[in-house]
Amino acid sequence: KYVVIKMNKQKIVIIGLGGIARRHIQAIFNLKIEYEIIGYDINKESIENTKQFLKNENIHIKNLEMIESYDNTINKIDSKTIVIIATSADVRKQIIEDVISKNPKAIITEKPFTQNIEDYNKIIELSKTNKIPIYLNFRRHYYKLYMQIKSILNTKENVNINIQIKKRGFACTGIHFIELATWLLDAKNYEIQYSETFEPYEQKRKGFFDFSANMIIKFDDMHEVQINFDNEEKEKIEFVEINLKNEIYKIFDFKEKYLVIDNKLNIKEKDFVIMHVSMITDETIMEILENKKPKMPNIEESFLSHKILFEIMKENGLDELNIT
Repeated sequence: KYVVIKMNKQKIVIIGLGGIARRHIQAIFNLKIEYEIIGYDINKESIENTKQFLKNENIHIKNLEMIESYDNTINKIDSKTIVIIATSADVRKQIIEDVISKNPKAIITEKPFTQNIEDYNKIIELSKTNKIPIYLNFRRHYYKLYMQIKSILNTKENVNINIQIKKRGFACTGIHFIELATWLLDAKNYEIQYSETFEPYEQKRKGFFDFSANMIIKFDDMHEVQINFDNEEKEKIEFVEINLKNEIYKIFDFKEKYLVIDNKLNIKEKDFVIMHVSMITDETIMEILENKKPKMPNIEESFLSHKILFEIMKENGLDELNIT
């Protein structure tokens, strides 16, 4: 005789149905398990845009429900649900508190995680108390190139990192590179040796702002990280340059190219693959379901990068800025 085990569908709740949420759904479509998706947005237009996106991408999900009721969405969460929060940062704390009250299996969310350090600390305590892991969508943890560099990097030796970025927001884009540095260096402490910020500008999403910045940060009293933003609309070459003892990695992060320069100045040019959200959410979900440590960092691991963001904002009189 055989015992038939009925597998329930994995419930995935997505709160906020903007562009990032649609890429999460695109990745979920690659799952090899049975699943159902409940998507929520207060804006009916976002729901219609999501439906059109899925049609355009030829993504047909049988068990997909999209609703406009926040309370109904929260009440559909149970202890086996994985919740993805893809909203703006201003409402994220309240949403996470509501979600945690339903005791989900795990939460995946966007960055910046909160708008200030106080809210960040409150959510860390809530996560620990309720034993609900919260993961932040820092996708460079899934790049094989950065995983390779981290595996050979000796943090007992001085490592200098130089990052050059076009006119992009520090809260939205720059924090990816701060977090990348803290992860690669396994950083525990930091000192902001220099920072300057430029005039904040309104983002495409009305009422939200971001800013460019330059900074020099010393990690663990030995590693130096410099980040320079171009505050003008110029065709600037963007790169991440990681200086190790015997070689330099110069990574053109948005071009999928990198150089390896040895101490004899021999140069090798290589390609690498950018891992988009649409390529990693399914992997993160399976890591969670299989009780593996996800590559995606949790909120404790990403705390240092946010602390640096909030400190630079405060140093430069931007701590009240409505970032998202």
